[in-house]
Amino acid sequence: AAQAEHAGLEVVAASRYGASGHPFDKPLRLLRAPQPVMPAADIALSVRGQVTASVRFNEIGEAESVSIVGSTSESLARAVVAALSQWRIEPVTRDQKPVKPIIRQTFNFKTAP
Repeated sequence: AAQAEHAGLEVVAASRYGASGHPFDKPLRLLRAPQPVMPAADIALSVRGQVTASVRFNEIGEAESVSIVGSTSESLARAVVAALSQWRIEPVTRDQKPVKPIIRQTFNFKTAP
């Protein structure tokens, strides 16, 4: 199955920076990040597309909610939501207090030549 390519994480809910000059006391770290898999029907049709999603994590690092910011395909968006719902991060703090970070992630889908 074809997996999506993705760029680095973009922290979008860091409106206030801590004493270190970073949005959190230490950098955000992914613990579990299964990648979206392109649906078989899209592979058969050589679909190309891009999906940008936003993920909110709870205080213990589990994906709490996933929303699609933009997508070229509904089926690719569903694949992204399914994968991101399983993501986990190391819990993060800001000024030693637990926070619920939101990240934005873009995935590019294409079938192999």
